[in-house]
Amino acid sequence: MKDRKVKVQGTQDRLGTKGVGALLMEFSIPATIGMLVNALYNIIDRMFIGNAQELASLGLAALTVSFPIMMIMMGLSLMFGAGGATFFSIRLGAKDREGAEKILGNSIAMIFITSFLFMVIALANLEPLLRLFGASEASMPYAVEYMKIILYASVLQGPAVGCNHFMRADGSPKSAMFSMFIGAGFNIVFDYIFIFWFHMGMTGAALATIGGQGLSAIWGISYFISKRSNMKLRIRNLRLDIALIGKIALGGLPSFFAQVSNSFLNIILNNKLGYYGGDVAISSMGAINSLQQLLVLPTIGISHGAQPIIGYNRGAGNYHRIKETMGKAILAATIFAVTGFIITRLFPSALISAFGKEESFREFGTKAIGIWMMMLPTVGLQIIGSLYFQAIRRPIISLLLTLTRQVLILIPAILILSELHGITGILYAAPISDAISFFITSMFLIFEIRRLNRLSAKQIRV
Repeated sequence: MKDRKVKVQGTQDRLGTKGVGALLMEFSIPATIGMLVNALYNIIDRMFIGNAQELASLGLAALTVSFPIMMIMMGLSLMFGAGGATFFSIRLGAKDREGAEKILGNSIAMIFITSFLFMVIALANLEPLLRLFGASEASMPYAVEYMKIILYASVLQGPAVGCNHFMRADGSPKSAMFSMFIGAGFNIVFDYIFIFWFHMGMTGAALATIGGQGLSAIWGISYFISKRSNMKLRIRNLRLDIALIGKIALGGLPSFFAQVSNSFLNIILNNKLGYYGGDVAISSMGAINSLQQLLVLPTIGISHGAQPIIGYNRGAGNYHRIKETMGKAILAATIFAVTGFIITRLFPSALISAFGKEESFREFGTKAIGIWMMMLPTVGLQIIGSLYFQAIRRPIISLLLTLTRQVLILIPAILILSELHGITGILYAAPISDAISFFITSMFLIFEIRRLNRLSAKQIRV
C-alpha cells in the first residue's frame, strides 16, 4: 500500500517538477493523436456518406444539420468533464486527494443525468430542431433516421467525452488517447461495413458512431474503477453536492458555450447558406468544417495537454511554470495552425474532392475553403488563450474569448455581409472574425503575463 501511495504521488508530482517542454510533449502528443484520430473518423463518416450512391449530397447535408444537435450533447458532457477536470487538477496541485475524487464522482453523475435529460427533450422535438438547424424537406428523412439512433444512445457519448479529460488530469494521457483510438477505430471500420457492404445508409452511419462511443465510455469508466487510475470513482462520491456541482459547472461554462454557440452559429450559417446556395452550399460547408476541425484539432490537443499542467501548478502556486507552459503551448499551436493554412493553400480542390465528386459541390467548396480559412494561422493563440483562463479558473474571461470568436463577431458578420454580398459575404465573415478575436485574445494574454510576472517576483522576494 505504501509503494502504491508513493507511485501515485510521483505520478502527480511530475506535473510540478518535470521540465515543462518534456511534460507538454508527454501530455499533448497523445491528446493530439487521439483527437486527430477522432476528427479523422468524423471526416471519414462524411466521405463514406458523400460517396455512397444512395446518400450523396443529401446524406451529407443531413449529417451537417444533425451535427449542431450532437455538439449540444457534447457541450453538456464538457461542462462537467472539462469543468470538473480543471477543478480536479487544481485539487491535486493542492494535495487534496479526497476533494479531487469527490469532484470526479459528482462530475460523472451529472454527465449521465444531463445526457439522459437531453435525450428525452431532443427526441420529443427532433423535427423542429432539425428544421431550425437548416434541414430541407429533401434532407429531413435522412437526418431523422440518423439522429434518432444517436439520441437513443446519448448516454454513451457523455462518459466517453467526460472521462477522457479526467484521465489526462489523473496523469494518464496515453489512456485518454487509447479511449479515442478504440472509439474511432470501431466507427471507421463499421462505417464502411454498414454503408457499403450492407447498404444501411444513415442507420449504418449512426450505428457505427454509437458503437464507437460505447467502447470509449466503457474504457473510461473501467479506468477509474481499476488499478490503472490514481484517483478512484467511488460510489459515495456519486451522491450529488449541489454547491460543488455549481462550481464545476461554472468552470465548464466556456467549454459548454463553445459547443452551444457553435450550434447556434450553425443555425444562422446553414439557413443563410441554404437561402443563397441551397443544399450544395450546406454540404460543402459541412465538408469544410470537418477539414477545419481536422486542421485545428492538433491545437486543441495541445491545449488539452496543457490544461492539467497549468491547473496543477495553479493549485501549487508555481507561477513561473504556468507562464512557461502557456508560452510553449501557444508556440506549438501556432506552428500547427500555420501548417494547416499552407495545406489549404496548396491542395484546396483535392481536399474538397475527397468528400464528393459532384461538380457544383467541388466548385463551391474549392472557392469557400480559400476564403473561410484565410486567417487560420491566428487560431492557435485564440484556442490556447481561451483554455488557459479556463484552466486557472477564470471562466468569465475564457467564456468572453470563446463567445467573441464564435458569436459576438462572427454571427453579426454573417448576417450583415450576407445581405451586402450574398454567399461571398458569408465566407468572408470568418477571416474578419478571426482577425478581431486574435487581437482581443492577445490583449488579455499580455495583461495576464504581466500579472504572472508580478506574482513570481513577489514569491522571490518572500
